Amino acid sequence: LNVALGDVAQVSTQPGKLFDRLSGGNFAAPMAAFWRGGLFDNDERLAFCEDGEGAYRALRRGLEIAFEPGAIVSHSGWRSSQERQHQYSGYALSQAAFSGKYLRRGDLFIAKRMLLNLGRAGRRWLVGTINKNTEMAALGRAYVSQFPAGLWRGLRSNQRPPSLADARPDNPDTRAIALPQGANSIAVILLTFDQKQQTLRCLEHLLKQRTEDLAFDVVVWDIGSSDGTAAAIEAAYPSVRVFVSDDNLGVAGGRNAAAQATIGAIAPELLLFLVHDLVVAPGFVAGLANPFFADSAGYLGQTQAKLRLADAPTLLNDGGGCRLQLWLGRS
Repeated sequence: LNVALGDVAQVSTQPGKLFDRLSGGNFAAPMAAFWRGGLFDNDERLAFCEDGEGAYRALRRGLEIAFEPGAIVSHSGWRSSQERQHQYSGYALSQAAFSGKYLRRGDLFIAKRMLLNLGRAGRRWLVGTINKNTEMAALGRAYVSQFPAGLWRGLRSNQRPPSLADARPDNPDTRAIALPQGANSIAVILLTFDQKQQTLRCLEHLLKQRTEDLAFDVVVWDIGSSDGTAAAIEAAYPSVRVFVSDDNLGVAGGRNAAAQATIGAIAPELLLFLVHDLVVAPGFVAGLANPFFADSAGYLGQTQAKLRLADAPTLLNDGGGCRLQLWLGRS
């Protein structure tokens, strides 16, 4: 449970020390934000936190991030216990490397965030051990134990996110973030890897949201599946564009490749990102897209959804970020 916000829409204009909205890979962003700030950081050191790094970069560049509680998506916890242990270690290494990369650039604010996260992890390890909560203890232990190695990896990295220079229009307006009234060029990008049934289920719920007033394209980027995912999608949903990569480029690399392919094929105004193990609730696409059309000031760079647990829908996996208590390390 990682909850700070429930049903109240909130907007972040800058990163915060105790409250942060750097969360979730289920979000929408206008193309102008990518012209301005580049794509996802596909540095392998950040393999598990490319979305958080992208959000942090957007805030640092003066863009706003809005949490839209009306846009709801459910996450299926399909990983085994052993796979979750691997996931925890990956998160820990990536988060520490994220901190290290920005410390290398002289970002002292990230040092405060790093200490808060480390304190929270230590508390989780301790409380989980005392209460015999193996999941909590394992998550906390992973963050504490992997912190030195991850931090060192980040401090040694000078890799920058790729730009969109090759796909850029001749004269892009990198200042104007707000979408023009009536613009309906929305592309939903869905990444998948060896999860055919979950991907088909995700598409089933997503495509039901197409209406006369809300048209959008759907692009699936298959990052090397061997279970016939691409063929199944093409048979069931002919309107969906499917791109198959011979190589597993990872999440950041896959999203970057998918975004570039989508720009070339569709030239959208707005990109919305999903992954295969999600089920979107009615109004999800509109909830993330509509704020951009109402953003007359042109500062909104990203909208993020409410993420529920599929097997426990009254609980939130994420609600726009987490509130940290400085001394106790609680969220």
